[in-house]
Amino acid sequence: MIRLNGAMLNIIRTDATDIEVTDATTGHPYAIGKDFDVVPPSVPNVHADHGELLGMFERGERYAVRRLPTGAIRKGQRVNVSYDFIPGFVGDINDGSQCNSFAEPRFYEIMEGVLNFTMDTFGSKLIFISHDEMHGFNRDSRARRLGLSNADLLARDINWHVQAVARKDPEARVLVYADMLEPWHNGNISDYQVRSGGQPGATWTATEKMDSRVIHIAWYYPWERPNSTDPAAWPTLLPSPLPAFYRKYGMDWLAYCTLSVEAGWHDRAWNALVRETRNQSTGRGLGVLDVLWSNGPLSLYEGAIPTTGGLLWNSEGKTKTSGCG
Repeated sequence: MIRLNGAMLNIIRTDATDIEVTDATTGHPYAIGKDFDVVPPSVPNVHADHGELLGMFERGERYAVRRLPTGAIRKGQRVNVSYDFIPGFVGDINDGSQCNSFAEPRFYEIMEGVLNFTMDTFGSKLIFISHDEMHGFNRDSRARRLGLSNADLLARDINWHVQAVARKDPEARVLVYADMLEPWHNGNISDYQVRSGGQPGATWTATEKMDSRVIHIAWYYPWERPNSTDPAAWPTLLPSPLPAFYRKYGMDWLAYCTLSVEAGWHDRAWNALVRETRNQSTGRGLGVLDVLWSNGPLSLYEGAIPTTGGLLWNSEGKTKTSGCG
């Protein structure tokens, strides 16, 4: 393995975190603007492609710390430099799951404005905040100072969003992907955050601490995936722990359907779980959500979405619709 020299790259500088300089022997801290200052790199155009960013890296364009002659740092003195940084990739990569810090006050100031604008503009009663495959949210100094586990920090963040939405409209609800919140998915992988430089610890127990107004978009697949589009060849439904799980924690949920060869089979299985739970006082299955991923052919969605609509429509004893709008 080759270790890339990432020193002084992608440094985070906010009111909550900045570059810190201390004496290498005693640990004595020095003050920015008094003992040292920071020289930023040249800032690329906001539309810089990966080639321009790679060029910056190869030219060594990074932050630098400069001793101030009038300060307390002596010429030639050894110091330690500490800072938070954004792990990144130089190349055609944009996976979107390297998330913001859940301990940055500025982020929540911005999000409050975003949520209010969205609800004012569209009159939205359902606010989707994703939280799918969240990596590295408990790794920098801002988060570590809180002393929270991965699960506690995740619950804290989602609950903040729920409360922010409720401040604007007490009747509105928040939807969140549940893969980080279920014990049969990413939420039960103890080193999931470690792979991105974070802390060990599963996240699914965040569900125990979560505001019950959250609607979970469930990702559980309680069945063997068929390899045929013929319903006669589909295997029998297996028992699912999902209804009992959400009933225990009082969380309503939507069933997520993967749109693929077996989409009709998944829809049928989810529909059975929704019908089983929809009349409960808590832990209700509210419906099935067919998600359009960008990497599938349009014909797939054109066929699967009306199938889902027809299944759910017929489950209520109504006439099957001929299409989906």
